[in-house]
Amino acid sequence: MEKKNAIFFIVFIVLCLYLLMPFGESYSKLNIVGSTSVQPLCEELVEEYKKKHGGVDINVQGGGSSLGIKCAENSLADIGMSSKEVNQTNLKEYEIGVEGIAVVVNPDNPISDLSSNQIKSIFSGNISSWSEISNRSGMINVVVREEGSGTLDAFKDSIMNGTEIRDDAIIQNSAGAVKQAVINDKNAIGFVSLVNLDNNLKDIKVDGIEISEKSIRNGSYELKRPFTFMTDKTPSKDAMDFINWSLSNESSEIFEKEKIIKID
Repeated sequence: MEKKNAIFFIVFIVLCLYLLMPFGESYSKLNIVGSTSVQPLCEELVEEYKKKHGGVDINVQGGGSSLGIKCAENSLADIGMSSKEVNQTNLKEYEIGVEGIAVVVNPDNPISDLSSNQIKSIFSGNISSWSEISNRSGMINVVVREEGSGTLDAFKDSIMNGTEIRDDAIIQNSAGAVKQAVINDKNAIGFVSLVNLDNNLKDIKVDGIEISEKSIRNGSYELKRPFTFMTDKTPSKDAMDFINWSLSNESSEIFEKEKIIKID
């Protein structure tokens, strides 16, 4: 009797799952992997996309730009996400947007403008005290992202130009951790994405240019990075449908909300 009940229960569950499946549609799944910076934007895009397109289950997970590139390259994900330059000939790249990166200090810091060379000297260790560039004292504590981070790579490309970051830099594995480290330390300096800026941080003008959506769009603010989707050479129809929708006008409000400059 117990065996019959068990069989009945299994048949009941299978039948329920069948009835819940949308008729006339073949259900499929998309896996999107990569940059933790692109991830929040992608999750917002997925949420809106699924409201209008049934039949596709989409899973988004982070892990970093390098992981996204590798997963796309080896067909371990349908779509990879990167917030750094990709330059892989065996991948198809779809640049969806551009994000600005802000140099930030504690709100109590009187510094408001630094040149690119000064920022480079601070992060390399050639300038180690605030007294060298301002009226305040205190040793400078540099906060950076971990290796493999698209934010770090973009900062290195835009500011460091091959010069190494100082060995004793404080390494954090997320934008939130960088932000908190700078909030908690009056002598700290770091960098975060535009979307992470709030009143708890003070953003620094770079070469006299303040970070804003306008200055990023017109190119006057040069500290920025691409947001890119990637696929292998033979992307699935579901992957391309999602990418094409993300590039369409239907997704524009999401980009504005996340402060990402959309590629027209």
